[in-house]
Amino acid sequence: MPEVQNLYVRETTTWEGVHRVPFIARFPNKIPAGLSVKTPIMAIDILPTIAEITDDNLPKLKIDGKSAWNIFSGKNSESPHKAYFFYHGYNELQAIRFGKWKLYFPHTYKTMKGQDTGSNGIPGKYNEAEVKEIELYDLSNDIRESKNIAHLYPEIVNEIEVLAKDMKCQLGDSLTDSEGMENRTAANFEK
Repeated sequence: MPEVQNLYVRETTTWEGVHRVPFIARFPNKIPAGLSVKTPIMAIDILPTIAEITDDNLPKLKIDGKSAWNIFSGKNSESPHKAYFFYHGYNELQAIRFGKWKLYFPHTYKTMKGQDTGSNGIPGKYNEAEVKEIELYDLSNDIRESKNIAHLYPEIVNEIEVLAKDMKCQLGDSLTDSEGMENRTAANFEK
């Protein structure tokens, strides 16, 4: 993925440079050799995909992932999700990927940009950065997320904001003090 090489990786953030990573899968006679797709999937989709491949049941508790087997098997390249929601920090809905679009909501994040990254095992100090207004990027033309075009596409911003409102009703959003109706506790494993 040569296009990834020039992305600025803003560590522990929701920017593309952190999330856009190659994924290699091999399953002889099931995944076509040489298949290359650009459709994004996320880690949440791996469990449902494996469950479909193995004809197994998913957990009874609700999960967010969906099977991406149609993408892996080459049947089609359509995402199993209408959108991907990027939560970070303490339940902060910071961004949404919707087709070729990625929208960011105002939030703060830590960055090493312009900082000494450290040496001799001692890490450098992070700076605090801020997304001050809604930002929209067309990832098909601006993979580096360098040109905020929210003002040019208010209808896309509105459409994504509707998706955000629905998700905030489900899972909440600490950036807007929204309480979700379907909040779920994180998995706990006991010995």
